[in-house]
Amino acid sequence: MAAAGALKQELCEEASCSVCLDFFRDPVTIAGCGHAFCRACLTHSWGDLQGAEASCPLCRGRAHEGTLRPNQQLANLVEIIQKLRPLEGSTKEQGGGGQKRKGGGLRAAPGAPEAFLPGGRGPPLPDLQQIPGTQRSPGDPSGGAWWREKAAMAAGGPVQELCEEASCSICLDFFRDPVMIPECGHTFCRACLTHSWGDLQGAEASCPQCRGPAKEGTLRPNYQLANFVEIIQKLHPQEEASQEMWADPLGVFSAGHSLHLPELDVILLQNAQAMVAGRKGRVCQKHQEPLKLFCKDDEALICVVCDRSKEHRDHKTVPLEEASQEYKTHFCSCLEMLKKERERVAACQADIEKESRDLLEKTTGEKQKMVAKFRQLHSFLEEREKLLLVQTEKVEETIARNRDQELAKISEELSSLESLIREMEEKCQLPAGQFLQDARSTLKRYEEKEAFKNPAAFPLALKWSIRSISDLNSLLKGIMKQCKDALNFGLHMQKANVTLDPNTAHPKLILSENWKRVRRGEKDQALPDIPERFEMYGVVLGCEGFTEGRYFWEVLVGSEERWALGVARKSVERKMEVTFSPENGIFAVGKWLGRYGAFIKGYYPPLTLSGELRRIRVFLNYAGGRVAFFDADRAALLFQFSGASFHGETLLPFFWVYEKGSFKLYS
Repeated sequence: MAAAGALKQELCEEASCSVCLDFFRDPVTIAGCGHAFCRACLTHSWGDLQGAEASCPLCRGRAHEGTLRPNQQLANLVEIIQKLRPLEGSTKEQGGGGQKRKGGGLRAAPGAPEAFLPGGRGPPLPDLQQIPGTQRSPGDPSGGAWWREKAAMAAGGPVQELCEEASCSICLDFFRDPVMIPECGHTFCRACLTHSWGDLQGAEASCPQCRGPAKEGTLRPNYQLANFVEIIQKLHPQEEASQEMWADPLGVFSAGHSLHLPELDVILLQNAQAMVAGRKGRVCQKHQEPLKLFCKDDEALICVVCDRSKEHRDHKTVPLEEASQEYKTHFCSCLEMLKKERERVAACQADIEKESRDLLEKTTGEKQKMVAKFRQLHSFLEEREKLLLVQTEKVEETIARNRDQELAKISEELSSLESLIREMEEKCQLPAGQFLQDARSTLKRYEEKEAFKNPAAFPLALKWSIRSISDLNSLLKGIMKQCKDALNFGLHMQKANVTLDPNTAHPKLILSENWKRVRRGEKDQALPDIPERFEMYGVVLGCEGFTEGRYFWEVLVGSEERWALGVARKSVERKMEVTFSPENGIFAVGKWLGRYGAFIKGYYPPLTLSGELRRIRVFLNYAGGRVAFFDADRAALLFQFSGASFHGETLLPFFWVYEKGSFKLYS
């Protein structure tokens, strides 16, 4: 016990600054000579020189503030030694007046009995019979063995920490000839460091711990640490005797006291659990070294020993904070993309809701018009009214059903995005160690997540059904006085199988063999001159004529301009020059001089569209006197001619092609 006390006294003296004679505070080492002092003591000492050249207070070697290097290893050792010192306030409460012991200048530190101080005396021993819960138990024959066990556990921690702190992180043994890298302040055995650099085969040398630059010629001996190691090596074999001393530091159990301290038991257990939990996430379980590096190949936290091992030697490793920042940057990028995706999905949700409202409003409006017209058709039309209302209500149900289905999918997608965004935002707030432990799994979920695709909530067939209902009102107005057969025939929109009539084609027009395509050639063809053929314009009509009912057909238009399509009366002028207009029997739209418009005499109104047209659907409501044109890819109305009277006259599909224009009829 006496030998252990002398060694611990040496530790305390070695942990003291030679300027203030107190424990080191923020210790720094002079790069030139290797001596260590408190930073404040050194700068204060130099300040008193009043401009003279600064020097080391011990060896008087040249020095200046730029040569100071933080000595973290020494600071760690001082912190551990302070745990072995008594509470500073205990001396004061028991009559001790000063913070320094006589002659030594060392402070009392928390966690150890006053008797530990060389020449010091502990506080008066309290009467154990007066302490609640400390009375001797008749059933406890241990004579204080429980207290000795707990105290030995408490004392063994700092001693073990001293041994660990006095060990090289490369060889995991006590330092031998410790040297410090002045650029970063980290310390290693000289032989370990030079051997480690020898493995680099000419590459630039660096600190094995922080990867900072280093050179062999700049290494400085760490005398203070070498002294510590020498003392700790002497102390290490006496650890068992030291624990025995700590088991009964005040000698109270030699008097036969037996204590029951349940509160101390709880405190010791809590401290042990906290220490294990705190170190577990920051210390390599294999080497018991701090996890200060991140292996990019394995995406795992590693220590400096792992980095030099065969397993990670050829891997790319970076400091923990650098890896954390890199992953955080990646997370921020992913978050930005997710937030943009969320905005896009939310916008899609709003568009679908608006479109459903518009479609339902339009459908409801058309339904109301329809009801008004059916009331005028009396009993016969009441039967047809019920039929159409059922169809309309089915459309409404389909719209509502499609809306609910798509909105449910979108709601689920939004919930998934919100969950992933919240998880990534929470992870970004975690410390680097915890943040990186599960970073890859989170990123994997992000990468595996499929991009949201805008759904076709309301198919074209549904929209065409609504258009059909809308067009029906015009029909009802025209056939109100028509017979029952005419009404029955006109209730259903029919797709016309339009083909081109070669007998009407201008000589320069070239038709396909199936009469479904047409383009303009460079010269006239040798064709018979018959009354049906157009001579002034590059026009061709359809073979099928319409005298009743409702029909539609679709035409693929070319990318070139100067074309027109629509409906023409059979009586239209074919041999002389004529203006395309309803007055001359032509109801058409087209592209002319870079603009889409309708052909009206003296006027060329633009079409309602966005972007280029690819496919046009032509609606003909014979009885209703209506010809309408739609963008077939969007079910959007482009233009309509209404209020015309076709009674008694045949209507034919109309096509005009000029220069590079062309048409293709869909079957």
